[in-house]
Amino acid sequence: MTGRPENSMEHIAWTGNARKLSATQLKERAARQEGNVIPLALAGGRPKCPKHLSKAARKEWLSAVKLLAARGVLDAGAGATLALYAVTMSRWLEAKADLDARGLQVDVTKATSKGELYTVTEINPMLKVATEAEAQLLSITKSLGIDPSAREKVKKLKDAVAKPGTVAAMFPQFFDGKTKR
Repeated sequence: MTGRPENSMEHIAWTGNARKLSATQLKERAARQEGNVIPLALAGGRPKCPKHLSKAARKEWLSAVKLLAARGVLDAGAGATLALYAVTMSRWLEAKADLDARGLQVDVTKATSKGELYTVTEINPMLKVATEAEAQLLSITKSLGIDPSAREKVKKLKDAVAKPGTVAAMFPQFFDGKTKR
């Protein structure tokens, strides 16, 4: 038996450093407990453009990446959300182009049970595609911080601050956001 397990960094933060561990010892313990470390901020970086995107979607993806990078809120973890945004935006643009070209109503030729053809005016099916894409775009733009109402909620990566009461807030000298753990 190896003895009693060591206290976690969070436990030490809440109860105090009773064993008077040095800064080096605390840093070593934090490194050992890597799975329990709460990072101060996400590392910034540019995600890779997925290969499955169409030409139009890739164009939208690149414009969104440029916008988020200019604002300082782009990180490598946003790749999947950006891909979804790009696909949805290109789908919306395609549906909108069809609506502009053919209008809200289209003539559809149908056949009776006897095989006689007749023409009916129906709502353009692309209207539903455009409406659903618009709803999805509103949600995605809020999560990315592109929407003006959500822009204030998305913090720049370099300005991220540890939440009070977390290990990172208690021991800021060990969690500067620059070192990988």
